[in-house]
Amino acid sequence: MQHPDQLAALYQDPIKLRCKRSGLATAAEAEILRWTTPVNYLARTATENTVVGGVNIKADDRLVLWYASASRDPEVMPGADVFNVERPISTITHSAFGGGGPHKCQGAFLAIWMLSIALTEIIKRMPDMIVSGEVVRARTAFANQLVSLPVTFTPTG
Repeated sequence: MQHPDQLAALYQDPIKLRCKRSGLATAAEAEILRWTTPVNYLARTATENTVVGGVNIKADDRLVLWYASASRDPEVMPGADVFNVERPISTITHSAFGGGGPHKCQGAFLAIWMLSIALTEIIKRMPDMIVSGEVVRARTAFANQLVSLPVTFTPTG
């Protein structure tokens, strides 16, 4: 709703939100997750000495991984500060669900499936939805979550 042109694109073609049988996100879902990163950061402990981005990391150093920043890194993804649900999926780089590898969230496929169903049904049943009050976010640095999102819409049959 903060990007009416993008919402209009989803209303015009809601199939963009249909989760694939593989459980992989569509480009629109991946872009939504990139833009709204559910988990902002997690901490890890280095298991051995290494160098990351020219910085020496020692074994047992604690590292904080800021997924919200990684998902908007212009060196990794051109146009990272633009929200575009029609962006080709091959160009979307995000760290939602902990990135990849052994630390990827085990519930990622379920979350994508739930996102697909929820957004598809919202678009189908609430075609004139608008924000009708103050949006309240949780006061936490860890998770990106809403406390309240009041909306107004005309129910459909």
